[in-house]
Amino acid sequence: MRALVVGVALLCLAAAPARVVHPSDLIGRWRTQAGMILGFHADSTCDQQYYDGDFGPSARWQLHTNGRLEIRPLKGQQKPPPTVMTITGFTGKVLYVRTAEGKLDTWTRIK
Repeated sequence: MRALVVGVALLCLAAAPARVVHPSDLIGRWRTQAGMILGFHADSTCDQQYYDGDFGPSARWQLHTNGRLEIRPLKGQQKPPPTVMTITGFTGKVLYVRTAEGKLDTWTRIK
């Protein structure tokens, strides 16, 4: 009986809807699994920092209602196409992201 109760509880947790992410939830700095730091600002700009340097506010970001995160570079005459990711989960301190290449990534809030 106890195993049945635990099984039903786990099933309910798995079926629970993911927390909706709002643009204000992204404001701050996030570390990716690869060690890159992404800073999302309230003015819809973002910057990237690698272990070897900071590249400043170099992109504009937009979060769509379906969890799609679009990052568009600002610099350069010929701008490359936007990078599009999908946020698949959010806990407040952790973002679960499917990258443009289809890989799953975990971003941890650092500020």
